[in-house]
Amino acid sequence: MDEIKKNKVEKFMADKTMSDAVYGILLNYFLSPDRQTDIHYLAASRIAIDFLQEGWKELEKFKTAQNEKTQATGNVGL
Repeated sequence: MDEIKKNKVEKFMADKTMSDAVYGILLNYFLSPDRQTDIHYLAASRIAIDFLQEGWKELEKFKTAQNEKTQATGNVGL
């Protein structure tokens, strides 16, 4: 990922309200009731939710990177 995209993702994850809203919308969509009873469909839906949660954990690493940058630059000159 190039530096511009990485910075955009870091800013998005730093905005807690926005990132929580997007996560909530996605999760609600993935959990929306469906009348499917096929076991394969239901299993695939569960796997998709697991992948969403794992992917979000990857995005949260960008938030951690942004926090570390802020703390590192905050100590300069003290």
